[in-house]
Amino acid sequence: SRGVGVFGNDAKETGISTEVWRYYLLLNRPEGADATFTWADLAAKNNDELIKNLGNFINRTVSFLFKFFGGVVPNMLADDAENNSFVDRINKELEEYNHLMEKVSLKAALRKAMAISSMGNLYLQTKQPWILLKGQKKEEAGSSLTFAANLVILICVVFEPFLGSRFSAKVFRQLGLEHKSGSNNVIPDKFDPTAWVQPGSRTQQATILFPALEDAR
Repeated sequence: SRGVGVFGNDAKETGISTEVWRYYLLLNRPEGADATFTWADLAAKNNDELIKNLGNFINRTVSFLFKFFGGVVPNMLADDAENNSFVDRINKELEEYNHLMEKVSLKAALRKAMAISSMGNLYLQTKQPWILLKGQKKEEAGSSLTFAANLVILICVVFEPFLGSRFSAKVFRQLGLEHKSGSNNVIPDKFDPTAWVQPGSRTQQATILFPALEDAR
């Protein structure tokens, strides 16, 4: 009422991407109490969550595929016990996410989407494809990256109601897919690690999805 605050035109003029604003505002929207905005908190959510969690998993997966496999998606090995275990764990998170979305518990659903992204980072740390490559186990490394690539798409799909379709389409392109609304961006009931990114398809170089926000900016 006093004209003091960060208004829509101010947000636009910062040059900070729409996806960052959407993430921050939806995560902090008042559902049961008032919300407080600070620039420091916006920067922290961008740098510590969007970059270190979501952006990190996507970037590493796409980068490894392009660097070590020339952008050609490898075959996925069948009957991988660790993969099967992660599918079960991801499906538990996905079931909770879908339940929260049905209840329109948006803040909790967004946190659950970030938890699924954390599962992606944990998967890479468990599989360590960079170690497998050094040990001349290229087939196993490639299989893990194909699994991770499909998990990237699932994560884009569960984030799309929050970050918007432009973000999803950008990541889909990096993995050689066309984003088709109402088709391959539908949130599934179960995660299928063979559903989207197919062996033999071609990926692109990774690009930075969320630039860091420094105090000076």
